[in-house]
Amino acid sequence: MNNILAIIIPGACLMLLFILLVNINKVNVNANKWLALFVLCLFIQNSNSVLFQLKNNAVYKIIEISNFFISPLFYLSVSSFINPTKKWKPKYFLHFGLAFLFIAFTLFVLFLKLPTNSNPNILRLISLIFNCLIGIQVISYCYLCYKKIKRHQKSIRLFSSAIENVDLKWLKNITFVVIFLALFWASGIIFQVQNENIYYYTFLEIINIFLVFYITYYSLKQKEIYPYSKKDKKELKEIITQSLIPNENSKKIIEDEKLESIKVELLLLMQLEKPFLDCELSLIKLATKLNITSHQLSYTINNGFNENFYQFVNRYRIEEAKIVLMNPEMNHLSLVGIAFEVGFNSKTVFNTTFKKLTGKTPSEFKKKCSNL
Repeated sequence: MNNILAIIIPGACLMLLFILLVNINKVNVNANKWLALFVLCLFIQNSNSVLFQLKNNAVYKIIEISNFFISPLFYLSVSSFINPTKKWKPKYFLHFGLAFLFIAFTLFVLFLKLPTNSNPNILRLISLIFNCLIGIQVISYCYLCYKKIKRHQKSIRLFSSAIENVDLKWLKNITFVVIFLALFWASGIIFQVQNENIYYYTFLEIINIFLVFYITYYSLKQKEIYPYSKKDKKELKEIITQSLIPNENSKKIIEDEKLESIKVELLLLMQLEKPFLDCELSLIKLATKLNITSHQLSYTINNGFNENFYQFVNRYRIEEAKIVLMNPEMNHLSLVGIAFEVGFNSKTVFNTTFKKLTGKTPSEFKKKCSNL
């Protein structure tokens, strides 16, 4: 079993590495490059059973060094998914400070040709310190990734009405898996079971292969987060930045009179043209229909209706769904069919949003209407 997994995991990592670098869909280019480097580290770590047979000290060091790169690389991938226009700056090398420290220490030992068996207690202590630093690094970066993704999931509601394909939930799930692997690895060191328990390694390998296939599936499925022009991206960035400022300190984008005028136009558009039926409706699309800027529309929705764009659009979709559910001529439609009919592209989101706004699930609402 272990021999089979020892071959499958590195092979799967190489396959994923190739997929990420080729990037058939040509989306999230920078993010996929960072993710490819993260997978390269996974490949090195999961090839240790093969690489150790080479009995080469340099190979051992490469495996150890990859441990220090894996967390920062994943963090930089997450950052690039969320902010694809962010340019590399020299200060970002600080993310690899711990890796460079370990490389410097390794070179110091190799060049001075210090005997590795002269004082095993000192070497054991140094090894323990670096292992602790790896554990702290992994937990810290996973926490930073989690916070960044949570903030992103809140931000996309300002300009998107369908967040399921751009909320990066899969990356958040990976952070939980990585934390679990780090804790499991740490427990193996503390209780000294990693060298003698075959079930320990088998379990680790199964989790790793699950992780590789999970990343493969969702990296192929992941759409561009911001499929807009440079001008629109810049405006969305300003909207997101503005949303982080407390209301009392926020800048007034338009005068009250203009706000009321846009509100009237917006309400008429939503009632007559029903743009919310478009499952890909975005703030930019809706602003274009009104011949105003995305910033002006966002400000109007936030301050005129006390909602974000996601809430505003989905409220109209639920109202339309209620009309469809009460219409006997639409009984041939399933709940999934109704969800798609009114602009949702996920049954789960439809059910959750419907219950949140009405206090009932769509099926409960339909049953109540049929009993009247």
